Amino acid sequence: MAVKKNPSPNSTKKIRRKKPLIRRIKLGRLFLVLLLGSGIVYGSYVALSEVYNFASLKYAQYKEENPSKPTKPPIAPQIIDKRFENYTNILLIGIDDQPVEGIGESGRYADALMLISMDHTSGQVRFLALPRNIKTTIAGRKEPDYLSFTYYYGGSPLTVNTVSQLLNIPITQYIALDRKALSKFVDTIGGVNIYVERDMNYEDPAGGTSIHLKKGYQRLTGDMSQQYLRFRTDDLGDIGRVHRQQKFAEALLEKLISIETLPTLPTIITIFNDNLDTNINLIDISSIIDILDTLYTNKFEIQMLPGNFGPGGDWIPDKARVEQTINEMFPPVSEETAQ
Repeated sequence: MAVKKNPSPNSTKKIRRKKPLIRRIKLGRLFLVLLLGSGIVYGSYVALSEVYNFASLKYAQYKEENPSKPTKPPIAPQIIDKRFENYTNILLIGIDDQPVEGIGESGRYADALMLISMDHTSGQVRFLALPRNIKTTIAGRKEPDYLSFTYYYGGSPLTVNTVSQLLNIPITQYIALDRKALSKFVDTIGGVNIYVERDMNYEDPAGGTSIHLKKGYQRLTGDMSQQYLRFRTDDLGDIGRVHRQQKFAEALLEKLISIETLPTLPTIITIFNDNLDTNINLIDISSIIDILDTLYTNKFEIQMLPGNFGPGGDWIPDKARVEQTINEMFPPVSEETAQ
């Protein structure tokens, strides 16, 4: 039978001495981590301050050299409801460069549509993508027509009013940009990182479309971004495009709120001022930074207008699910709050 040896007094002292030493080491590491963390936070603050000052200086120079264009009037809201008082709703319209087949020899249409809603109470920004192949009632047209044709028929105001009626919410502001503006914007911020889910190859010489992208994670330039956004020769067609637009928008917003984008703000403003059709006063740089800060500090998600495919491939909104989505974006006001 083995005899259990008692530890000697000296060994007991050694064991007891190790515990305070271990504690000191752990506290030392914690202090080092806190010190490094504080340094990183302070360094980031200084860097952001310098970038902000640089961007402000550049923008001040730009304003002196380039007087701002006249601001277009806001669109009168077609829907008046207290539940929308604390929101700003903006319709983002992506304009195609190609003529609309069947309705004229030339003209442009709304190739992509997205509602941006800013909640001034919570600071949250929400996004709702709308498929262009929704058939709906359009003012001045005898029969329901595609939502994308509204820009051809009446420009941004008609598109805004049609979407406002479709969703039953007030929209008074809009930003419309074409492919060239988007390409310049993407190139200015250094490209967008995204995972291309499949090989994309499509040629249409008559329409001026050439798409060749490889599957895999990559940084898309402005031209590559256009190819990714235009591709629709898969099983989902236009709805597949909307999913890619959602994915691209999320990647673009992630890049937009990164610190490396801040020095490019004056150039971005120049691109927007020269290439956008909008009734928003562009642009006080402090307002842009406030928006970027809101996006940085709040989670954002992009969802698509609920619906189903129709017999002809149209996207038919599901009224019950659309109403649910709108109620989630804009919670109904209780009677007590309304009073």
